[in-house]
Amino acid sequence: MLKATLSIGILFAVSVTVGGRGACRQENPEIADSCPTVAVSCLDNVDENSELRAYASVGGPGDKLKFHWTVTWPRGVRKGRIKSGQHTPSLVVSVPRHARGSVTVTVRVSGWDPACPNKSSCSTMIGRN
Repeated sequence: MLKATLSIGILFAVSVTVGGRGACRQENPEIADSCPTVAVSCLDNVDENSELRAYASVGGPGDKLKFHWTVTWPRGVRKGRIKSGQHTPSLVVSVPRHARGSVTVTVRVSGWDPACPNKSSCSTMIGRN
């Protein structure tokens, strides 16, 4: 996993590079060269009873992109909810009180060649405030 620091105001984020279906492999460089990229950034840590924000960035062509977000919570932890941003490039998730562990946010982008990779994720540790 590739980690990089991104500063937007007071946001320090972790960027995770493209994941997905892997159809843009080396064996067909013409497709790979034309594939857009998607990356997700989120904080390394958030407190319980707070908000987690995630951002998707897309490099390459795509006029009518659709964003579908999913959030994976640790087993046995009370799940938060998506407060806002479903179907947009930014997401806000409520983190419940007493939540602990690592939460993973994944975006799947549609609106470009389905042969190209279209998913990216980031993970955030939840701790006590």
